[in-house]
Amino acid sequence: MNARRRTADGRAAPAPLGRDFTQPTLRRRLGMSLLEVMLAIAILGGSMVVLAELVRIGSRSSREARELTVAQLLCEAKLAEVAMGFVPAQAATQQPCETDPDWVFTIDVQPGDQEGLLMVMVRVSEAQPVGPRPLEFTLTRWMVDPSVEMTAESGSTSDGSTTTSSSSESATGGSGSTTGSGGASGS
Repeated sequence: MNARRRTADGRAAPAPLGRDFTQPTLRRRLGMSLLEVMLAIAILGGSMVVLAELVRIGSRSSREARELTVAQLLCEAKLAEVAMGFVPAQAATQQPCETDPDWVFTIDVQPGDQEGLLMVMVRVSEAQPVGPRPLEFTLTRWMVDPSVEMTAESGSTSDGSTTTSSSSESATGGSGSTTGSGGASGS
């Protein structure tokens, strides 16, 4: 297949000096160059770093979700104890939870806009924060003031007879609004 180039009048053209670029090269590449190998290793290393960071973020988020669930359950239990009267509706600061000493609770009680209503806020937070931001969960409930409720139940009339009034379960806690918020501070 050694075809020679021809001129316009049909004569054979002289062979060009140096390499003939019209002929396809038959040289085959047998391997990769050092630059290609280094580039492939750099890409592999970068992707491994990114994947390791994603795994770390995922495990941290999983731990926070698990711990926030525990905080929510403890907060709901403490608020139910206050609503039922097992725990007095008065302020308490950084008290350890009886069921889980890794958590502390704070109760804040404020009078409501109407007479006889209390706003009870229970906050549960980590006793010893694991990360730079402590986890906490807060619930707030409007409830009837137990001291007002007791005087209404055991009230007496001016003629000396005692009147009794019963309060339904929905009036003591069922009709209160419960709002929850949780999250890692600053995530």
